[in-house]
Amino acid sequence: MAATKAYGAQVVLYGTVFEDAYQEARRLESEKGYVFVHAFDDDEVIAGQGTAGLEILEQVPDVDVLVASVGGGGFLGGMALVVKSLKPSVRVVGVEAAALAKMTAARKAGNQR
Repeated sequence: MAATKAYGAQVVLYGTVFEDAYQEARRLESEKGYVFVHAFDDDEVIAGQGTAGLEILEQVPDVDVLVASVGGGGFLGGMALVVKSLKPSVRVVGVEAAALAKMTAARKAGNQR
């Protein structure tokens, strides 16, 4: 957070869960005319996160398995897109904390997205 502030940004911490912060960000966007850039549901952000996959392939060209955090899905999605496109034989595994197992819950509910 300190580095973000050092670049001149205003940092707003709001609520106790993602949905609280998301709703506040959208409220500020509407109220103040800010531009909202979603942290994991934005094609350009996902593409940017995929560059980490490029770095892995450059540094570990014989990689067989890539393990990445699920979180909101953007990081894993970007990494998987790049790595599987360039080296389809790589197995990509998403992991998440048991306390925040949103992907597991979504899959159990039938949401494949």
